[in-house]
This record gives sequence, structure tokens and C-alpha cells, in this order.
Amino acid sequence: MYKEVTEQDLDDFEAKYRGSEEEKADVLKYYDQFSGDMDKVFAWVMCSDPGHDAHRFADIIADGLRTSGEAPSKKFAAWEKKVRRRKAPDLATSVAKGGGSKKEKTKGNTSDLVALIRSKRSGGPSFIDALASKYGVNPSGDPEPSEEEFAAAAARHRDRAAGQGFRGAAKKRQKAG
Repeated sequence: MYKEVTEQDLDDFEAKYRGSEEEKADVLKYYDQFSGDMDKVFAWVMCSDPGHDAHRFADIIADGLRTSGEAPSKKFAAWEKKVRRRKAPDLATSVAKGGGSKKEKTKGNTSDLVALIRSKRSGGPSFIDALASKYGVNPSGDPEPSEEEFAAAAARHRDRAAGQGFRGAAKKRQKAG
């Protein structure tokens, strides 16, 4: 019944909405509704990003306050002072791209992660092989040790059994004392 909404549709909408009269009206509406609490304004204005839109929103609200003759709220004045200290992002890319869609921002991170995983898989021993070699398991899949390995393990076992190891000596001292 309805057309499926794609990432491209969302990006197109965001491109039309940013910098439009509708966005300006929304910013001013939510400024009034939330008494200058800009965290709430950013939460309610569609497609807004404090990192990219703060200077634009400050300009929109300052113009609106100038036209209406109202004084800025204390919350807005404090927020605006902080915003004006920061460098403004490039206005053309901020409005046109909106800082990029969330998918574009994470796409680079995801592709980097995929490349890292693939490089780990293709180069060097696998995680299982590394564990096997660390703990002395034969990674070739041959379950039986060689004759030399078997003789060495049997000798270690005999030596431990004869000396009873550290714990055996401690038990003997407890019985004697």
C-alpha cells in the first residue's frame, strides 16, 4: 500500500528540510515551548545535530528575537555564549549535507572493521591455532604425540609421582608435625 522508505528518501528529506522555512519555524516554536532549553530544542527539531546546527540555530533564534523584540531567555543566553566561542562549521556543507547521514558516518567505521577482520583471517595463524600452540596442543590435528613427546611426558609424570610435587611434600610435613 505504501512505498518503502529508503535511506535515499531520508537523505533527500533531510536535504530539503535543513535551512527551510519549516525548519526555522520549528526551531522558533520549540525555543518558545521549552523556554530556551536548547537540549530539548535539538531533541525535538527533526534532522538536527548540535555539532553542525548550533550556530545556525543560534542565528535563527537571535533573528527571531530581534524581530519580535523579546529578550533571550537565560538558558538560551548561556548556551549561545558557549556556542559563539566555538568555531562555526562550514555553513554550505552543514546545511546541504547535514554532516552526512548516520549511515554514511558509520559506513566508514563498518568497512574499516570488516577490512580488519578479513586481514586477521587471511594473514597468520587463526585464533584457535594460536591457542593450540600456546597450550602445547598439536594444531595439525594428529591426536597422538610423537614417541619423543610421549617419553618426555612419561618421565615428567614419574618424577612428579616420585617426589609427589609441592602439595605432596606439604601434606607429609603436616602429618609429621
